[in-house]
Amino acid sequence: MNYFVTGTNGYSATELNASGTTSTTFDVVDFGLYQINVVDSNGCSVLVQDVLVASPPDDLDISINATVDCVTGGEVIVNIGTTLVSAGPFFFDIYRGVIPPAPPGGTWVAEDSPGSQSATFTGLIPGVTYTFIVYDVSTGCSYFETATAPVPTNSTLTTSALTSNNITCVGSADGNVSFTVNSVYLVSTDVDYEIFDALGLTTSGVTGTGTVPAGGSLSVSNLGPLPFGNYFVLVTETTGPNAGCSTVTIPFNITESAIDLTISATVDSNANCNPNSGVISAIAENGTAPYVYQLTTSAVPPLASDPSWASASTFNVNANNYYVHVMDAYGCIKSTPVLVLPTDPGTRNRCLCEQSMYSHRRKFRNRCDLNHDWYASL
Repeated sequence: MNYFVTGTNGYSATELNASGTTSTTFDVVDFGLYQINVVDSNGCSVLVQDVLVASPPDDLDISINATVDCVTGGEVIVNIGTTLVSAGPFFFDIYRGVIPPAPPGGTWVAEDSPGSQSATFTGLIPGVTYTFIVYDVSTGCSYFETATAPVPTNSTLTTSALTSNNITCVGSADGNVSFTVNSVYLVSTDVDYEIFDALGLTTSGVTGTGTVPAGGSLSVSNLGPLPFGNYFVLVTETTGPNAGCSTVTIPFNITESAIDLTISATVDSNANCNPNSGVISAIAENGTAPYVYQLTTSAVPPLASDPSWASASTFNVNANNYYVHVMDAYGCIKSTPVLVLPTDPGTRNRCLCEQSMYSHRRKFRNRCDLNHDWYASL
């Protein structure tokens, strides 16, 4: 088994387990969301996602102001929990995907008043759930905790039908997401939408705009491209009484195969005079199973939407030049070099190739035999 651990915070580690043991240990010390991908020698894999590495969940008390203001944003007060017995002082921050350098400086916020062991954050995005960091100066330790509820919002827009497409081939960074925005308003509503990292709340830079019709829905398809990560889509109203308020989709993962897809193919049997007597077989490895295949005479691979993809990896065909293409579960497509399928020279002369021809009122029948290409008989 080979083990691959990847974090949305940039962490990446691999254990290529040549000895064949069934467990291994990774020293993950940074807060974040991780995925574990276990791949066997045949390229088959098991993926475990949304593994949260964090400090104990009761170190901080997070109070969210119920007052909603779509213009100025929300307010959250973060207090030191009773489990942290320390004189401090303490500094506070919003987790943005990375651990900032130790305070003071940067984006750290000091206690509201010395010794209060609390800090107030304002201007927060309505509808979003935040994660906070506390740094204890006296111990040098940091503590992380995610609020149990989002910042309140006045928006009654909802999202549904979220589906995500993972990265096709390793390194392509071409994941995307589709979703629907639903409205019960009596008038149409203009919206902006933007994809954020679900834990760090950093923007992906992928944005869009649209209009949700009165009492209707706005469908957004294949919004991307996205690299590996855990995301949500923020949908913000830009017109009407709730302009500035927002709602979010459920979080979704974009992942990729641990090892890139490969394909090999062989000519197992040459063709003879019988139709489709040649045999070509292909084997796919790595990527993400299951696989589907196509055999064509063109080096240009078929589209992922082509209806001719099938699970069969052995092909009975006539003599010609061919290419075998494979597509895995994530839509990665790979192709072989050209495969030359010849007619077996040992069978060419065994074919009965009849040709009738008339000349000077005589009929000649031409046939192949074992030792001569042609012979003529009256």
